[in-house]
Amino acid sequence: MPEGKDNLYKIVEENSKKEKDIYVYSDIGLGGRPRICVAKDITYKDEGWKEWWNSIPNKIKKAYENAVSQP
Repeated sequence: MPEGKDNLYKIVEENSKKEKDIYVYSDIGLGGRPRICVAKDITYKDEGWKEWWNSIPNKIKKAYENAVSQP
């Protein structure tokens, strides 16, 4: 998230939880900035892993854009 939008991280987390195939948690990292952690019940190199992994940035971006557009 751009600096100055850090306060949206919990909304981004909640928006991301609407996705069916990820587990999401957020907190403040060591640098004092928000971080969004995602996981799935899948093992590296399992079938579909690469596609799932590559889908994460767009899912977080969508969750962020929805957070910005909320009143």
